[in-house]
Amino acid sequence: YLDANASDFGLAAIDLGSYRISSQFVSQHTRVTHIALQQQYNGLDVLGSMINVSVDNDGRVVAAGSSFLPGLGDGGAADPLTANTAPIDALATAFSALGLTVTESPVLLQAPSGPNQSTIISDSGVTSQPILAALGYTYNGSEIELTWGFDVVTKDGQHAYAAFVSAESG
Repeated sequence: YLDANASDFGLAAIDLGSYRISSQFVSQHTRVTHIALQQQYNGLDVLGSMINVSVDNDGRVVAAGSSFLPGLGDGGAADPLTANTAPIDALATAFSALGLTVTESPVLLQAPSGPNQSTIISDSGVTSQPILAALGYTYNGSEIELTWGFDVVTKDGQHAYAAFVSAESG
């Protein structure tokens, strides 16, 4: 379906070359299967770039929508992955931008691993729990950019943030 209808979503067939299944479930009420595909580039997620497809019991597509970014081709498998900013430095930038005060020096609790360099950083006296950091891509209006992503829940539980900081320039 997606290959045959790529142009309806402003895409070329090659733009459908790199994704992962983010979720898939069957609605108990309608018995429709809902599938969410996460676009990837260079093996990492592209934030906010999804395709959602709903398929009925007879295999007919009843709804589909896309926010995939055109022009990413086969997913950039040959592009080098270069993070010039360390995750702790990127987290400090995020805390500063959010107006959060660090009361303890952040410490890597787990060494970066995997394609997305997933790591865990101490709470730094700011958050209610250790912070998961991982590389991904965000769209900045003209191109995608490698970024560190953090989920930050303040120690008092009053605020939750999804923070992204350039891994290239901090």
